[in-house]
Amino acid sequence: MFDKHVQCGIVVPGVSRIPAVPFQKPQAFDREQYALGVTDLISRFYPQLGSQQRLALREVLVDVMSQDEGVEAFGFEVLGERLERYYSERGRREDGLTEVISRLRVLQLFEETPTAQNVSPLLNSSLVVRLNELAADTLPAAFLLISRLYDEMRRLPDTPRRGSFVELRHVIFIDEAHHYLAQRSSPLARVIREGRSKGVAVLLATQSVSDLAGVAGADYREFISNSFFFKTNIRSNSDIRAMVPSAAQRVQEVANTIAGLGVGEMLFTKNMRRDLRSSVLNAVQFYRRVPT
Repeated sequence: MFDKHVQCGIVVPGVSRIPAVPFQKPQAFDREQYALGVTDLISRFYPQLGSQQRLALREVLVDVMSQDEGVEAFGFEVLGERLERYYSERGRREDGLTEVISRLRVLQLFEETPTAQNVSPLLNSSLVVRLNELAADTLPAAFLLISRLYDEMRRLPDTPRRGSFVELRHVIFIDEAHHYLAQRSSPLARVIREGRSKGVAVLLATQSVSDLAGVAGADYREFISNSFFFKTNIRSNSDIRAMVPSAAQRVQEVANTIAGLGVGEMLFTKNMRRDLRSSVLNAVQFYRRVPT
C-alpha cells in the first residue's frame, strides 16, 4: 500500500538491484583520494583486512579508474576481476580481501554497467531500498549507497535561497537510523553537514534520542534543525536540552508532554510555543487517509 500511495520504486537487495553503479569515477586529480575513501569505507566493516589488503584495494581502485577512460562508473564485477589479476601478477594467494570482494559480488547489490536506465542520479528517483531484507552485510550495503548519494550531492550546484529559506530539492529518509549513527567518519554525517546548501534534507527515524549522540566527534544532535517526538520516555535531561535548546528552562515539562502523547501525536519542536499542547501535531496514517 505504501509504494502505491507514494508512487515509488521498491528495491529488495538479493531480489532486485539498486538502480545505480556503486563506484563513480572522479577527475584524475581526485582519484587517489576517492580510492582511499572507498578503501576506508569497506575496511571499516571488515576488520580482517590488514594494511597490505587495504593497500591492494586502493591500488586496484586507482588502476580501474585510470585504465578504462571511456567508462564513467564500475561495479564489483570489474573490481573483483581486476583484483584477481592484481593477485595473480604478484603471485599472491587469496586472502581476506578477495573473500570480501567476492561476498559483495555475490550479493549483487548494485548494477554493474552504466546504462541509459541507471545513469541518471539516484537523487532524482523516488525509491525505497529495503535493506532489512538483506541477511548479511547490511551495513556495508547501506553505507555504499549513502556514499553514492553523497558523490551525487557534491556535484549539485548550491540551491537557490529566498531570504533565510533554502529550496528543498531532495529528501533522504533513513529508518532505524541507530544502526548508522555509531560509525565514525560516516558518509551520512557528510550528507547531513553539507546537504542544506544543496537543498538535500535528511530525515532520521530512531527509537531513542540518545542514539543521535553518535560517537565522539559525530554528535548528530548539533546538525538537527527540526525534531518530531512521538510518545517515548526520555530519561536524560541532556538529550532534551541538546534537541530542544529553547526548552532549556522547562525540560521536565517537555519530557512529561512527550510521555503523555497519544497515538499519532507528535511534539514539533520548531518555534515551540509556551503552551506545549499547541505544538503537538497529528500524524494521519496514509492507509487510513487514502480510500484505495
